[in-house]
Amino acid sequence: MTVKELKDILFELDDDLIIVLSRDPEGNGYAKAETHEEMVYRSGEVGYSELTTTLRAEGYTDEDIISGARALVLWP
Repeated sequence: MTVKELKDILFELDDDLIIVLSRDPEGNGYAKAETHEEMVYRSGEVGYSELTTTLRAEGYTDEDIISGARALVLWP
């Protein structure tokens, strides 16, 4: 799904609905979406595409940087 596809879906919905994330495809747990972040996605993992000063201050290193498709990640 792309952001455009998600926007099209959200446009039709009630603005007061909460967003809930499923822990896995089988629905073995759920959590409210609380925040989001733009990251990159590759083969079942997400990460950062570049190491910023802020990320370095948080303890990330060059080893934490991956290449992949730009992605919107929703976090519980």
